[in-house]
Amino acid sequence: MDKLVKQLNQHDGIDAFVPQLEYYRRDIDGYAYKPLFANYVFVKASIDQRSFDLLLSHMIEVRDDIIAQLKYEEVSALREEEVRLLEQLLDDSHVLRMSKAVLKENRAKVYEGPLKRFEKNIKKVDKHNRLAYLDIAFMNREIQAGLVITG
Repeated sequence: MDKLVKQLNQHDGIDAFVPQLEYYRRDIDGYAYKPLFANYVFVKASIDQRSFDLLLSHMIEVRDDIIAQLKYEEVSALREEEVRLLEQLLDDSHVLRMSKAVLKENRAKVYEGPLKRFEKNIKKVDKHNRLAYLDIAFMNREIQAGLVITG
């Protein structure tokens, strides 16, 4: 994936990235990163759709690791609400950072991090693994986010 992102980013008008999840790893007693959506590369492109399609078709001829392009009505794109969600969750480095919360009446009260504006969407908290499960579907997948319960 890193090679594909690097290759895409060599082209003008392309910002390719793999959104990352910052999470707690008990085995190292610290934080690590993993893809938020395994096997997906996200691309922000300022070039027109036809040029992007041509670029991808050329890359598919050269590489065998591109499987498909997500398309809606001939436009390769996320829905507007999906774009807004990503913009709210990810930082400038395309990372969903850990959030911090306290438990009040069996609900997480987030006081720091990207989950502040999504605390009503937290349906489950795994204190042991420091994860929150959100009731928000993105690309037909449930979103997990790092969440530390303090105090």
